[in-house]
Amino acid sequence: MQTKVDIEIVTGFIGSGKTYFINTLIKNTFLFMEKVLIIQNEQGVSQVEDSIINSKNIVLEQYNPQLKLNSDYINSMIDKYRPHRIIIEYNGTKDLLELVDTISQELTNVCKISSIFYISDINTYGMFLSNMPGLILPCIYHSNLIILNNCSNIAKDKLKEIKSNINKLNRDTFIVDIDKMDSLEKELQYMAILDGGFLKLLRISLKTVLSKI
Repeated sequence: MQTKVDIEIVTGFIGSGKTYFINTLIKNTFLFMEKVLIIQNEQGVSQVEDSIINSKNIVLEQYNPQLKLNSDYINSMIDKYRPHRIIIEYNGTKDLLELVDTISQELTNVCKISSIFYISDINTYGMFLSNMPGLILPCIYHSNLIILNNCSNIAKDKLKEIKSNINKLNRDTFIVDIDKMDSLEKELQYMAILDGGFLKLLRISLKTVLSKI
């Protein structure tokens, strides 16, 4: 019996900290018995850590960021690796809704979006929102978690205003504001909002059993 693969989308512009977040995400949510596929649809400076890539249950695939991440490719990766979840590092200059529609409309029988994470540098957040609202607003509307980086660079009142405006657009999202990416892991552990632990272990175990039926 085929079970649906969970897809987590990590989006944001180059330099915002997407790859660093993926490293942190895996360190805090990876279970020994699950298979994870990372698809990098981005060409950033940072790299996924060797300790993660070298894990026998984690595979990294790079997909040309100039090309559309289409359903045929995602389906072929699912057939090839049979992962429990896929983490997609998505180029922030691309329309998030295009990927969301591809997954929710064309791949509904094999996978589903479990989480969307939007990473933004607070120094450029306002400029990008003003100049490219068509790219930024969907990220705000659909994200389960929004991370604002380099927040020590702006006044506290301005940060409070930005967070308030985000909450008006998406009441259900979590917002994490950090001074630098080095403090991300500690902040996420404190908020306890990442999917891991015993309940996740039960879900993965059930998926493994069902996939063999």
